[in-house]
Amino acid sequence: MMAFFSILFNPFVWLTIVAILAFLTWQNYKKIDKLNVMNTDSVLLALEIPKTNDKSELAAEQLLASLHGILRDSTELKNNNGVQEHLSFEIVSVNGAIRFYVWMPRTLQSFVEGQIYSQYPTVQIYEAKEDYTANSENKHVIYSTEIDLIENEALPIKTFDGFEVDPLAGITGTLAKLDGTNDQLWIQVLARPVADEWHKKSDEWVKKVKAGKKSFKLDWEYILKIFEALWTPPEGSGDTKSEPSDRDKTRISKAEE
Repeated sequence: MMAFFSILFNPFVWLTIVAILAFLTWQNYKKIDKLNVMNTDSVLLALEIPKTNDKSELAAEQLLASLHGILRDSTELKNNNGVQEHLSFEIVSVNGAIRFYVWMPRTLQSFVEGQIYSQYPTVQIYEAKEDYTANSENKHVIYSTEIDLIENEALPIKTFDGFEVDPLAGITGTLAKLDGTNDQLWIQVLARPVADEWHKKSDEWVKKVKAGKKSFKLDWEYILKIFEALWTPPEGSGDTKSEPSDRDKTRISKAEE
C-alpha cells in the first residue's frame, strides 16, 4: 500500500503523465487545424468540350505537367499545417448524358482554368450550379470501389509510345449506355503533386532490374530457395544474371525518359 502511495505522489510520475497529455492535446489541435485547412472553400468546374476537339494525348500530358505547379515547398507546407492541395478530375454519367468536371480549392481556380485554356482553347468552363454528389444519400443503391496501383508508385504507368485508339472511348461508351431514369455513374481521379524525389526510387528500380535483381515486390519463390539451400547441396558456382523481361525492358525505357 505504501508503495502505491509513493508512486502516486512521485513528482516524476506526474510530470510524465502531464507531458503525455500535453503531447496528445497538441497532436489533437494539429489534426483539428489540418481538418480546417482541408475543409476550405472549393469549387466544381464543368467542362464542355467540342466534339471537333482534335487535341492529341500530348496536350493532356502537358496539362498535367503544368498543374504540378500547385506543389508546395517545405516552408509552405509547414505554414499550411502539412496539407498539400489536390485536384479531382471527374467524368459523370447522368441518365446517359456524359459530363466532365474538375474539383479544386477555390484559391486554385484561376490557375487551373488558365492551364486548361492553354491546352484546350475551345473548351467552355463554367462553375457548376450544384454538386452532382449533393443528393447521393437519397439514392437507394450505391456501389463504389477504389482503384490503386499494384506496383510501386515510382514505376511509370505509361509504357507505350502512342494511342492506337481513343483511350476514353471504352469509358465513355459504357457511360453513354446508362438509360435508366435514375442511373448515375461517377469516375473521380484524385491527383496531388509530389516532389521530384520519387525519381530516386525509379532509378534504384532500374539499376536493380538491369543487374538481374528483383524489383520492389516480395518474391516468395526466392525466399523458399533460401530455406531449401539449408539442406540442398550446392550444384556449382558462378554468378548468374537474369535477363529483364520484355515488360521490364519497356518500363525501364519509359522510366529513363
